[in-house]
Amino acid sequence: VNPMTVTESTRAQLYWQVKRDFMDGRLPCTAETAIQLSAYMAQVELGDWEQTQLMEYLSQLALHKKDLLRLQDSISVTHQTLRGMSCQDARSEFLKIMTSLEFYGMILFNV
Repeated sequence: VNPMTVTESTRAQLYWQVKRDFMDGRLPCTAETAIQLSAYMAQVELGDWEQTQLMEYLSQLALHKKDLLRLQDSISVTHQTLRGMSCQDARSEFLKIMTSLEFYGMILFNV
């Protein structure tokens, strides 16, 4: 599904589904991409950067479990650069990155 060709309500539903896949580690990506995606998620759900609010949000995400602590500062810095971006624009950017990942739309199984 191309998220740019669907309605805003469908895009919002797709965001929540793909976000869950990302948080559960079902869509592998680099640390740099994880930072960018996490910053867009924070912009969608929190709005403009606020340190205390962001750190509480990130601790609740349990993003890639152990990687979260290592990435928090970078996510915070990246989130600050998104100041003024609307929720819809942040969601669209998040989906653009997610749909460009190599394993987007695939289900990986351990064998």
